[in-house]
Amino acid sequence: ALPATAQQGAAPLSVADTSIFAPLVLPTANEYRTGSGRPGVRYWQNRADYDIAATLDTTAKSIKATMSIRYTNNSPDTLTYIWLQTEQNAFKANSLNSYVYPQESRFGARGFEGGYVFDKVEQVAAGAKAGAAGRRTAVQTRNHETVTKVLLAEPLAPGKSTTLDIAYHFLVPEHGADRMGRDGPLYEIAQWYPRVAVYDDVRGWNIEPYLGQGEFYLDFGNFNLAITLPAGYIVAATGALQNAAEVLTPTQIARLAKAAK
Repeated sequence: ALPATAQQGAAPLSVADTSIFAPLVLPTANEYRTGSGRPGVRYWQNRADYDIAATLDTTAKSIKATMSIRYTNNSPDTLTYIWLQTEQNAFKANSLNSYVYPQESRFGARGFEGGYVFDKVEQVAAGAKAGAAGRRTAVQTRNHETVTKVLLAEPLAPGKSTTLDIAYHFLVPEHGADRMGRDGPLYEIAQWYPRVAVYDDVRGWNIEPYLGQGEFYLDFGNFNLAITLPAGYIVAATGALQNAAEVLTPTQIARLAKAAK
């Protein structure tokens, strides 16, 4: 039977085909991706390499860090800006997160006021190496909730790389969103460094807001990380520890060697 409105001559409502045999809406095949979505003959991915030096201040309950991001543009487009994922801004007052989730809920900020504070964002001149003497230009940033737009002083041409030197800090939330927070001397640190958002041939910049839940994906790259902590702290993290003899006890070193086998 037709709905009453349709029986009375009104246009029927348009409903998407939700059947098991509904056609898939796929982008038109091109030289970058085939009709199935697999890489085409000119498929590309950009790359971001990170050098980060971070300090945990357990008195101020904060993270302070300096970092350089070497971003390689393998796309056919000249980029005049770069988007960074800045998820700590979910803990700023009046953030989108605070409107979506009640304060005392699982993903709520519980009245905590945090977010990134950028002390420096500079673009290193082409040809200069990160950390070396060379021309640097302070660049403008525009915060949009949990993503931040960096307006490049020098456009980034296809096949070229540029380096951003960044200094920042933020307060560690007491009740973060699942993977982020603190409980007495225990700190669980996640979503804690600005990351370059993915730029691809399908959607351009992927800049969905972070709301405390959900996952993300990033470009490939290398990470070099140095962490400074109060004496007695132990870090559990991904990566390969380079200075075990300097930071672990003989017993811990022996256990680590055994675990590696």
